Amino acid sequence: MPLPKPNVGESRNEFVSRCIIDAGMRDEFGLLDQRIAVCNSLYENQKINKQVDQNWNVEFDKILTRAEKRSIKNFANYYFREYQKGVDMYLNGKLNQMSLNTIFKMDDYMNMYQSMYADIGMKMFKWSEKQYKKYQKKAENYDSLYARMFAQEGLRQAGNMVTLVQGTAKKTLMNTIQQLS
Repeated sequence: MPLPKPNVGESRNEFVSRCIIDAGMRDEFGLLDQRIAVCNSLYENQKINKQVDQNWNVEFDKILTRAEKRSIKNFANYYFREYQKGVDMYLNGKLNQMSLNTIFKMDDYMNMYQSMYADIGMKMFKWSEKQYKKYQKKAENYDSLYARMFAQEGLRQAGNMVTLVQGTAKKTLMNTIQQLS
């Protein structure tokens, strides 16, 4: 039988009074002192869960935004370096279809996506683990397993997007060079 839960707006005394006479509680915990302790614990856990629920979304968004900013900075730095290479090739008269293949390389994108998913995924995993540590039993360290899974997802996502992103970057470089010359 499920344990009783506090109702919205119910005080601790009201809940404990209702909880200790619950049929399931009486069957499960024969002694009144046991039922009182369990009911108080249930009330306290409900308060903690409510606080976690209220703060969870705000904290989640903050952590995710910080992690995404770091990845955006990495991608922006990469684009800057690659565009700079393309401009230098153009200025030195060496920009052609062959040299264009040396910038915005597919492997670079694959590595960046893999790294981004692993970094953001692990950041969010660590945050979640910390938030719910008090509710979890001591478990093995699964960090390396999760890091590999997030990295694999990054590679999967990269496989879906790299060709499009790479082509857009090269086309943007060529359009910019044409406009400037």
